[in-house]
Amino acid sequence: MLRRLSHFNNSAAVLTSVISRSYTSKYVDTYYARTSSAPDRHAFGSHVQLNDSYDICVLGGGLAGLNVAYECAQKGLRVALFEAKRVGWGASGRNGGFVHAGYSLSDASLISAVGDVHARELYSLTVDSLADIRKHLASDEFDCTVEQEGMLTATVFPKSQAAIQEEVGELVDILGASLSFLDAETVNSKCRTDAYGCGVLDKSAFGFHPLKYCLALADKAQGLGAHIFEDCPISRIEGKGAGRRFSVELVDSRSISAEHVVHCGSAYSHDHPTAGSLMHSMLKMAALPVMTYVMITNPHPQLENALPANHCFTDDRFACAYYRKIGGQLLYGGRVDAFEVSADRLQQVMLDDLLQTFPQLRGISVDVAWSGTMGYFTHKMPFIGRLSENEWASTGFGGHGMCTTSVGGKLIASAIAEGNERIELFKTFFPIPVGGKFARPAIHFMYNWYKARDRLQGSRLRS
Repeated sequence: MLRRLSHFNNSAAVLTSVISRSYTSKYVDTYYARTSSAPDRHAFGSHVQLNDSYDICVLGGGLAGLNVAYECAQKGLRVALFEAKRVGWGASGRNGGFVHAGYSLSDASLISAVGDVHARELYSLTVDSLADIRKHLASDEFDCTVEQEGMLTATVFPKSQAAIQEEVGELVDILGASLSFLDAETVNSKCRTDAYGCGVLDKSAFGFHPLKYCLALADKAQGLGAHIFEDCPISRIEGKGAGRRFSVELVDSRSISAEHVVHCGSAYSHDHPTAGSLMHSMLKMAALPVMTYVMITNPHPQLENALPANHCFTDDRFACAYYRKIGGQLLYGGRVDAFEVSADRLQQVMLDDLLQTFPQLRGISVDVAWSGTMGYFTHKMPFIGRLSENEWASTGFGGHGMCTTSVGGKLIASAIAEGNERIELFKTFFPIPVGGKFARPAIHFMYNWYKARDRLQGSRLRS
């Protein structure tokens, strides 16, 4: 049903005015910002008319929101996306750049949670999205390419190779996963370290430049007619209730009406002065903001010898390391916590972690290091679904959003435009309100507990 506005705060003449202004929000200094056109681009929406009425209002310009905007625009819906800072400013444009099937919840845990058939349906959605992303990257419209092929997850705990090989076989049979078991000798031939045992290679995974992908997807959505507005925080949403449209008011007092609102903000919405107050109360109480850290090194003469294979690499700790070669440099990330490491300590902390695994890289230096905040729910699955009548959310991807945000965009667009009920596959994972003001202390405690557990289980590395 259509939602009707009781009033507008501005005249139609103002509502259709062109937004033209300089940026107030800057990208964080990262390798990705330095190697993309992001800092020098004209603002998205700077020469677009803000209409008085849309079918869809998307809140958030990370990959979750961009995928919703893109998929809805593909179906002919009139879309307005509002981003309080810049497209891809948060975790979507700062992460490790790993693209792979599956969710933050492990494959084995997903099967345990919902059973073989349901798990395969959920997993298949990410496989399809992985293929879609590869198609985008192969087109001339995306200034972004596949940089590595395959993701190797190495074991740092003393585990039975036979047991891991058996588990891989089960995941291949049940989920159709593109996984291969690698013995310790093969793992060591790909990454030369005494820290690892055997491992698992996801042959379908790859690495890419996430910020370039965000910008290209935004361009693609705009080309389909979506209106994307950066530096445009929302101050108020009104009109919830049967038979009424939403009134969405910007901080500069302009307003639009929309039939549907889709919440796509995540961890960064918690601390934003306006976005935080506009987060759906259930999402705000359920979301757990988790920080992680990334750096890119300067070249080192032993890097190629330490990492002969051009894969994405990670390990099986709770707070795993993740890394990949980019040219002659190493992009390396890891650690999780609720509180940020000070800027003057960050580079040394990351170097210490790297050298635990690869002591042969001693003397390597850091080009730039940065932090990013991910949004988790306690069950480690995203929430993709309906919050109330004509109010939706695609959020909580927990550090695994490169592929799964595409799933969210397709399911929400299909549900709105066609009444497709496949989105109900995610209703099992409704967010549980456990966060709020106690979220960060709880995460800090949980991280330290998992570090202690890793040590007790005999990890070859310090978490």
